[in-house]
Amino acid sequence: MGICSTGWNEDVMMVSKYGNSVGDVVVIGKQKKKKTNKRLSPSPSPSTIQDILEGRLTLIDIQINNLRNGGTPTTTNEDHQYRAKGTFCDIDWSLQQYDPSTVPMFRDLQSQSTNCTYSKITVDLWTIVQKAKQYDIIQQQQQQPSRTVSSSPVPTGVVFHETRCGSTLVANVLSTLGRTYSESPPPIAALKACSDGRQCDPSLHIQFIRDVFYLMGRQPNNTNNKNQQRLPYVFYKIQSVGTFHIDTFVQAMPTVPWMFVYRDTVEILQSHLSGKIKDDSIRTVQQQTPVCARYYKVRRQQQPPTTIQAIRQANYKPFEELSFVEYCAAHLAGLSLAAIHQYEHQQQHQQQKKPHMGRFVNYKQLPDSIWTDLVPNHFTIPNEDTSAYHFNISRMQSVANFYSKGRGNKAQTEFDGDSQQKQSTAPRPVQDAAHIFVDKIYQQMEALSSSSLIDTLEEKEKEEEESEQGP
Repeated sequence: MGICSTGWNEDVMMVSKYGNSVGDVVVIGKQKKKKTNKRLSPSPSPSTIQDILEGRLTLIDIQINNLRNGGTPTTTNEDHQYRAKGTFCDIDWSLQQYDPSTVPMFRDLQSQSTNCTYSKITVDLWTIVQKAKQYDIIQQQQQQPSRTVSSSPVPTGVVFHETRCGSTLVANVLSTLGRTYSESPPPIAALKACSDGRQCDPSLHIQFIRDVFYLMGRQPNNTNNKNQQRLPYVFYKIQSVGTFHIDTFVQAMPTVPWMFVYRDTVEILQSHLSGKIKDDSIRTVQQQTPVCARYYKVRRQQQPPTTIQAIRQANYKPFEELSFVEYCAAHLAGLSLAAIHQYEHQQQHQQQKKPHMGRFVNYKQLPDSIWTDLVPNHFTIPNEDTSAYHFNISRMQSVANFYSKGRGNKAQTEFDGDSQQKQSTAPRPVQDAAHIFVDKIYQQMEALSSSSLIDTLEEKEKEEEESEQGP
């Protein structure tokens, strides 16, 4: 019996839009034919389970219903399965391969993937994970010379960051080595699934996170197509607030290398606030709320714990009395503290001396450190093999030359550093807030950045010496 029987369609809820036809299709249960307007041109064929199994569709969204063992008052969860749905569609990853700066965020990639709207399919997430794993096992057992799916069940590397600190540049450069998800919705939704006081089974949550990354790590195997050949790596850049959940990520993926990108706080605050401050009172901001202040009006009890810790450590004024800019600085400090705490926790629990899974990378070290240090030493991508790797160094250097968010008029615009300009134009309240809330934490990250680099280089030298000595 084939791995995709027609009975599998009963697990599907399809949500598709076809051309100019009237209305959307929502089919629960067996798939039904869409009623179309005969005057319109033929519509594309709807997506199927097989398209997901063969890696042609990408997970773009998840809807979580229940991660509790025991279910809800009206449902049961005796089989210890989470209740969630996943939406997939056809993403044109060649856009990222051609020029990552023009699709710097996953939302850009999705919006420019013309087939995505017409190929959307929503399925039960637990069910599709089991079928995908079964599909991959059968491929391995049959030892097919040309497997249809290349699977990376765990990330090659993950980028956490403060915001406005060069993380998009990192993601663009890493995309030359393989598929890179830059702030895609599913990972952050999975990491946050048990936050905000929601009841949740921790073990079910961990499995859910792993399954989301498993699905996102599957892609068509194009190794026989020389025009589409890429190295088999998958990277993720998580939204900045995801750093508050870095401990959950590491618990689910303890062997995955991660990095935290940081930058001088004055420069970050200027990126967020420049042109939006009416006067030195700072409390009034024009236009939309900057990312650093999205939680500004959230009650103390609902603030991220490390943000409150940063405010407490500053010993400056109570949370309720913070100005807009002061809160932004405390928010950045909270993100950094979350990464520091996780790094120190992992360091304490390492059973033997080995390179740390976490690295702190200062904006000032970019972009050269990506190909000289992080790729070969931290993400442990081999560099001895081939002309392909050396070609990708050139490609990485080329991508790094351009403005990382090259939308519209900024497409293919050469990047010109702005650190000096940000420092010279920062108003006094910005400078004071950075000093009060972040200076000491910044120095901690600088120390961790230096020590982890030294540890990595020492480990590399040790391995080279052992290799030269032989068995």
